[in-house]
Amino acid sequence: MAFVGPVLTGGLGRPKQSVDASTKSPAMCAQRPEKHGAGMQKVSVANDATVAALGCKVWPMWGCEASKFPWTYEETEVCYLLKGNVVVTDDKTGEQMAVSAGDVALFPGGMSCTWDVSEAVSKHYSFGSDLSALPQE
Repeated sequence: MAFVGPVLTGGLGRPKQSVDASTKSPAMCAQRPEKHGAGMQKVSVANDATVAALGCKVWPMWGCEASKFPWTYEETEVCYLLKGNVVVTDDKTGEQMAVSAGDVALFPGGMSCTWDVSEAVSKHYSFGSDLSALPQE
């Protein structure tokens, strides 16, 4: 499958994601994850194909109100935010990743971090998952 890089601007000022060059439809192909520091990865504003490839909608759900708390991932987690905004800061490196409604994020096992939830979060999550079902660099 051929991909082209981010193009134009999507809703809320976010770049549109990679598209299948043969169809030009972002909903027709799964997106590549963006790599962030400390092993974190994210797909901004995940499209239907990305969500389907990962199977996010059948995962358990979790949510919390606006708050700030420490967390340690004993194993890798992939989550799909349905609503809310959070900045996750790796305690060891200080690297940060903002995650908002519509994003898919991966947090590596062994990472200790701080969740700073600015708007109540609702998410699907899966421990022990990865993003291997998505196109990689």
